[in-house]
Amino acid sequence: LLLESRDWNEQLALRAIKFLMSTQKKCFIRLIRSDSVAQAVSRIRALKTGVYHKMVNGDLKLGKGFTQEQIFDYQSLDLPTFLDELQKLYRENIRLNRLLEGFSDLVEINYEKFVEHPAPYLNLVFRAHGLEEQGSFDCKPKTAKIIGQNEMLRIKENLRLQLDSLGLKNEGY
Repeated sequence: LLLESRDWNEQLALRAIKFLMSTQKKCFIRLIRSDSVAQAVSRIRALKTGVYHKMVNGDLKLGKGFTQEQIFDYQSLDLPTFLDELQKLYRENIRLNRLLEGFSDLVEINYEKFVEHPAPYLNLVFRAHGLEEQGSFDCKPKTAKIIGQNEMLRIKENLRLQLDSLGLKNEGY
């Protein structure tokens, strides 16, 4: 959480990693997003609306300085803002990879797969910490998707059209 925060501080992150490596902890767990487009859109939305998490019961977890959810029109998501956020994510990922080089007790978990089927990944975490696996247990999420799959497809199509209008190829979508 510290390493993936908006307030990236490489020195603080390095100290945190060194501390974790010096403790008796068995491993360091990193969630990796495979859909960087969705991650960038999600972060832009969170920054503009203040909503970082939506609970299953409908409650919202708002960021600092927000007292209520702000409306965000996905169709108004402009290409420069999106590309800027994507570039920030890329740079953060490079810095984090450098910080984690040579860290042998690293467990990386795909976020999208974890969200869909958490049990096997939780068992991976248990094993990594030397704990007994729990088998297949019932995991119910506490948070709900803020951006649905169909809405994300529309957002990606809108961004693709913006790229096309500039004559740029979009190889990564």
